[in-house]
Amino acid sequence: MSKTPWLALAGGAATAVLWLFLPLAGPLPLFLVGFGLGLGPALIGAATALVILALMGGSLGVLYAAAVLVLPVLLVVRQALLARPDEHGDLEWYPIGHLAVCLAGIGAVLVLLAVGLASAQSPDGAEAWIRETLSLALQQFGLFPEESQIALAVDILAPFAPGVAISTWMVVLVVNGTMAQGMLIRGGKGLRPATDLAMFRLPGWMPVAVGAVILLALVLPGDAGFAARNLVAVGLVPYFLVGVAVVHVISRPWPGRAVVLFLFYALLFIFGWPVSLLLMGLGLLEQWANWRGRQPRQPGT
Repeated sequence: MSKTPWLALAGGAATAVLWLFLPLAGPLPLFLVGFGLGLGPALIGAATALVILALMGGSLGVLYAAAVLVLPVLLVVRQALLARPDEHGDLEWYPIGHLAVCLAGIGAVLVLLAVGLASAQSPDGAEAWIRETLSLALQQFGLFPEESQIALAVDILAPFAPGVAISTWMVVLVVNGTMAQGMLIRGGKGLRPATDLAMFRLPGWMPVAVGAVILLALVLPGDAGFAARNLVAVGLVPYFLVGVAVVHVISRPWPGRAVVLFLFYALLFIFGWPVSLLLMGLGLLEQWANWRGRQPRQPGT
């Protein structure tokens, strides 16, 4: 009897347990099932995870897990395993750059869903409800001793809160998916062959799309403008990934590269969004500067 169904069930169970106790690692087992066994077993694993979560939590928690964990992983797995023969008869895999855009599309849907749900909670609109919720949360956590400090923090966080949260989760998905693929490739179990992740390219229309959303964010009022501002955040995530890729490429000939990359990721972890914004800018500049252009491009990037 094939071990595939049992591995899929085990992967789904592991996803559910991690989602409850270590949510940042929750996507990893499901990615391992999908990239190692295929979309069908990943569907089995996803269903298993949702059943376990339903038994341990409730319908609301299952809907949340389905929206932010299960469905995004399944969509990424489906796209990543798409392949077609090229003119030489070799398989041409779905480009990594298009996969990054697909992930941004998932993030955009989650932003619109979050803004819609927040808007339904308050007659004053989504941003008003998020401001009130953030203010109460900061008061309860006691992070700021004065009301003026809480108000300042809310002013900074609220306009982009859904977009920042969802963009961060998108990066978590990328990290888990990359780890899963790397583990499978090293074990000789990956369905998709290894590609040079540092050399992926985004579609040429991407800057136009991001620019259009930025324009909408500047001119649209109310919830529509609030949604557009947060869509900008998720639309820039692919450029964040390009920025990280540029750092990896330009550092290849440097002595002590491992130390440099360790310090780079330490700064990214410690300072978070300030460094992320710099990387997004670097990714946007790469669209025209093409610092990686002298490097050979591999299929599927």
